Order: sequence, then C-alpha cells, then structure tokens
Amino acid sequence: MTPSSTSDGAAAAGPSAADLTPVAVGDIETELARRWKAAAAEAGRPRLHSSALTLIACVEEEQDHQKVIDAVEALAGKHPMRAIALHAAAATPKGSVEAWIGAGCSGSDGSHSICSEEIVLEANAAEPERVLSAVQSLLVPDLPVFLWWRSCSPLGNVVFERLEPLCSRIIVDSLRFGDGAQAVASMREIVKRFEARLTVRDLNWQRTEPWRNAIGVCFDDPLLLQLLPVFDRCSVTFAAAAGAEVPSARSLLMAGWLTTRLGALRGTCTVAPGKHWPDIEPGRVVAISLTSSSSKASLVLVRQSAPTAIKAEAHDTDGTRFRSWLFQAATVPEASLLDRCMDTLGRDRLFEAAVT
Repeated sequence: MTPSSTSDGAAAAGPSAADLTPVAVGDIETELARRWKAAAAEAGRPRLHSSALTLIACVEEEQDHQKVIDAVEALAGKHPMRAIALHAAAATPKGSVEAWIGAGCSGSDGSHSICSEEIVLEANAAEPERVLSAVQSLLVPDLPVFLWWRSCSPLGNVVFERLEPLCSRIIVDSLRFGDGAQAVASMREIVKRFEARLTVRDLNWQRTEPWRNAIGVCFDDPLLLQLLPVFDRCSVTFAAAAGAEVPSARSLLMAGWLTTRLGALRGTCTVAPGKHWPDIEPGRVVAISLTSSSSKASLVLVRQSAPTAIKAEAHDTDGTRFRSWLFQAATVPEASLLDRCMDTLGRDRLFEAAVT
C-alpha cells in the first residue's frame, strides 16, 4: 500500500498501485504538470496527454481503484480522459480528502502513445460537501463529465446526490444492484428520474448484446421472419446457484427487450433458473426460446461451452428444423463494456424501453 499523510499526521493506507504518487488535493494540477514535464524530459520528446472528458468513478471498495485504473489505461488511446477514482466510505478518516495521481497510456511506449490522467481520492461518505468540493476543483472546463457508479444502487446515496448534477451521463452496473425485480426497479427509477436531463447507461445491459445480436441475425432469415407473427410465448433461462430462484437482473433485462420488440410476448415471457449449468457463472443467460401456442414453430438459442458460443435452431410450424446457426460469444472485459457505454451519443432507447 502507498502511504499518505492524514490531517493529524498519522500514516494512512492508500491505493495499491506502484505508479500512484500521494499529493495534496490543492497541489494536484501543479503536480500533474510537473509529472508531464518530467516524463517529456525523460523520453526526450513531449508525451501526448489529452482529455476528451472527465470520468468520475465511484467505487465500493478501496481495492477497486486499481480496476478503474486498469479500465482507464485500456481505453486511453480511444478515450483520453481525466479519471477521478473516488472511494467515499464511513470508515475513512474525517476532516480531509486524501489524493494520489498517476498517468495511464495506451500502448507500451509512453512517448508515442496517448495518455490519460488518473486521480484517486479517499474521503468520508459523511462529508459529501467536502467530497463535492474536491471533485469540482478537478473537473476540466468545457468537457463532458461522466459518472461511473461502480457500486450498488445509488438511490438514496448522499454522495451520488451531490455528484450527479455535475454530469451529463450516468453509467451504472445493475449486476451490482443484486438480483430480482428490485434491481430492475432501481434501474427503472434511475432512468425515469434523469431522462429529461442526462443519459443513463448500464454495463449489465451491454452484457446481453451477444444474445440480442444473435436473435436479430436469426430473423434476417426470410423463412424465420415469416414465422414471426406466430411467436406469442418466450422463456429466458439463467444459470442459477443451488437453491437460488430469484431471477438475475440480466435475464430480466433480456425478457424486457424481447417483450418490447414483439408485443405478442407481453405477459407471456417467463424467466426461470437453469440448474444444470455448474460451469456457468450464476446470473448469466444460458437459453432463450420463442414458441407458438398455435403450432410447433420455435426459435431456440442455447449457450455452448468450450469454446463459448450461442447455438440457435429454428423449427417450422410442424416442428421440422429448417435452419441452425452458431454465434461466437465470449466474456466481455469491463473496460470494453465501459467503452460501449461511453461511445454512443444520446439516449439508448432500446435499453430504456427494456427497463421501463
């Protein structure tokens, strides 16, 4: 752990990253400028550092700082930014905000890559005004501000309430909200509360993209497209741990998307646990089926392992299989999910419809 100094002179634990330097909040801008100048002198040429936005990343645990830094460095070449990783907890000493700075660059050669600025803050959650003041002093003028809430539901969180007015986009991960209808209800409230002023993105929604893309490609087939009007039932199966029955947020989002895409599925789409997927992380979607109450027509998609893929089969009204597909699928890193949430402009109408 990197030592820093608290207001009473005692040593305090800091983020576990070797290239982070402790610094007073008021000296951050000066120290960043000095750091870039020293790096340029060492390389014999200027290092290109830039900011297209400010990302405020609020983490639940102190050790999560490094995961934010890893994501920022992975995206530096595409999204150069000033990243402020904030951990506000009740156990953090009151009276001050502790700070560390670093720099994350794309590529292995920093002299030829694009670098982002990394700032880590530790504060007490019971002092939201102190947190707000520190963050405001670090915002880059005239650039968009994204708030990445990498924690449980932000509803009712006083730090979130202070920070969200600064931002033009909120990025959450409903996977961290817990499972069941309450997780989606929280997501629904967030979307409705802020839809008039800013945009909302969900990393967990991005995790459903392989399934949504696969279904879309299947219906590009003219024969299957002709069967679309007869599909009036659907089921979404998720991997469940032993004894778990509560539907995962991801499976509920998938069911919401299906019912908004095909009105006949409203009220007939079920979400159920799959107990025979011991090698699959609980909560992941493992199967989706569209069926007909008037015939044997169906479209069934099932997750395959080793290698990870989605296998799809289409059956005609008499039950005859007439088409099959195999779609590549893989676990998407958190940085890639964040990239997708940052990359698009405006509101995500499909996501909002699926949630609401």
